[in-house]
Amino acid sequence: MIADRTRLYRAVRAAEAISLLDIGAFWNPPGSEVKYFARYRRGAVAYARLAAKYAEGTYYLFATWIETDRLLPEFELSLDNGIASVVLTTDLLASLSPPECLGDIDDGT
Repeated sequence: MIADRTRLYRAVRAAEAISLLDIGAFWNPPGSEVKYFARYRRGAVAYARLAAKYAEGTYYLFATWIETDRLLPEFELSLDNGIASVVLTTDLLASLSPPECLGDIDDGT
């Protein structure tokens, strides 16, 4: 039986994109305990466009899957003007499928 899975999205800058492509997994550097993901593609794109106003550089869109039963209600939150998001602790990052790069995100202009 195939488990129910939920697709998650993350907008990242070049350094994290390179790391994701090199390592093939989401991870946190020492001292970081959580990583944020958007529930929907449009949310990750909206975040990237908002963040691009304050930081130069291209954002890249990555997607991953997680078994739905791993997502507890307390992981759900709304960020940056209502973007439906999920916060995952470092130990849960190993539960994600390998990251898939969906390309760069234009700044919306």
